[in-house]
Amino acid sequence: MKKTARTSSKKKVVSKISTVKKKSHGNKNVLIEAPIVSSYNDQIRPFFDTVERLRNLNVMREDILLPSILVVGGQSSGKSSVLESLAGISLPRG
Repeated sequence: MKKTARTSSKKKVVSKISTVKKKSHGNKNVLIEAPIVSSYNDQIRPFFDTVERLRNLNVMREDILLPSILVVGGQSSGKSSVLESLAGISLPRG
């Protein structure tokens, strides 16, 4: 992970540029994951796994609807905009 720092008169700003690279440890190459990959595996992947487990249990036979599209993200990260673009309609905000 590379760090660059800029100093202004009152505050210091540090931005992180993440990369995925391999490091050698003896005879093995170890993959170092960028934070986005780690975040996906820890926070987002469990949602997909849960939906898949429910599908495997055939819950749709009981008229339980499962999502076809799952959009995950923080507040103001563009989730509604992505869905509006896919569906071609305006969605309520709030």
